[in-house]
Amino acid sequence: EEAMRRYVDTIVEPIERRQTTTAGMNVTQWNAETTALCTAQLEALNGVASNPSGMAVCYNLPALDNSTGVFMADLRLYMIAAPTGAFANIASTNVQVGLSYNGATVSAVNSSTLSRRADETSLISWPRSELIETQKRAAMIPMLIQSYAFVGQVNKELLVANMGTAALQKVLVPTVTLTGQTSTGAAVNTSLSSDEATFVNGVFAKQL
Repeated sequence: EEAMRRYVDTIVEPIERRQTTTAGMNVTQWNAETTALCTAQLEALNGVASNPSGMAVCYNLPALDNSTGVFMADLRLYMIAAPTGAFANIASTNVQVGLSYNGATVSAVNSSTLSRRADETSLISWPRSELIETQKRAAMIPMLIQSYAFVGQVNKELLVANMGTAALQKVLVPTVTLTGQTSTGAAVNTSLSSDEATFVNGVFAKQL
């Protein structure tokens, strides 16, 4: 864990202080490129969401060390359609985003945005502005709701298994769920598809 922390520091600190990664990637450029690619990919859905929340996820890896299994992840949530059903009238303060990996663990770069439940699903706070609350009821182009940066570690036992690219991609793509609470206190859940905009930039992008 200490070795991972030292490795993480070499990645995270330059991003915060110099806006570049250890590989020399310009974070401003990364954000601009990823935003453009995510938007283009999600626009192709023509405003049709795969879940009642009206949300879609764009997920990418800025960096991956194949030898240590340490990776950086960029998760962006977009509103692509008006929420329907039970999600239509849920207050933003009553929604959480669940993030779980099958074969890896992650920590948020800003740890205050992520907590962990007993079932190992990470919960991310999900603030939404009044502007979003108003616009979500109308037809819209993909609109970025929230973005998150993570540092993760592939499970050690998987590293020695000499996985192929397809198997590694499966490990590195999280299951993203939304959990909301209605005005009556009832819980509603939905999952966000990982097939709509994954690996459009960064690691694996050229292989899809």
